[in-house]
Amino acid sequence: MSGKSVYFYDKALCLIQQIARNRGKRIRFTHALFDFEIKVSVSFQKSFPHANYSGCLFHLDHNIVKRVKSCGYYKDLLRDHAFYIEISCIMSLPYFPPNEIILYFDALFITLSQKAQQIALWFKINYIQGNEGKEPRYRPTFWSIYDNFFNGYP
Repeated sequence: MSGKSVYFYDKALCLIQQIARNRGKRIRFTHALFDFEIKVSVSFQKSFPHANYSGCLFHLDHNIVKRVKSCGYYKDLLRDHAFYIEISCIMSLPYFPPNEIILYFDALFITLSQKAQQIALWFKINYIQGNEGKEPRYRPTFWSIYDNFFNGYP
């Protein structure tokens, strides 16, 4: 969608709901997966406040790979098996309970190479703890898939 603002997402969701009402239907979500675009999740949460929301594991991993690329380490990811395993370990954090992720992260961090620590530190700031008194962009409760297995969500 062009524009990609909360206003336009709100308008689109309102229009979709209106079309459904005109057809005698009501849209209800029990759970929704998001691609880590904050504006979309804000609009959905306003329109469907009682649904459960979580981040999509594929998109979380995609964001990690994008970070690897932006740091200039993509060739290392493809050619250096040890570095590939380190990044894969960071990508495995969503499989743990949200309240335990920081413990596993800290245990993992001290074992990582300097390159992998750079990626892990970015991940910690944006997805686990935040930085300098700021919250992370996405809390572990949003992207951990641990509970999804027990609730029957994808």
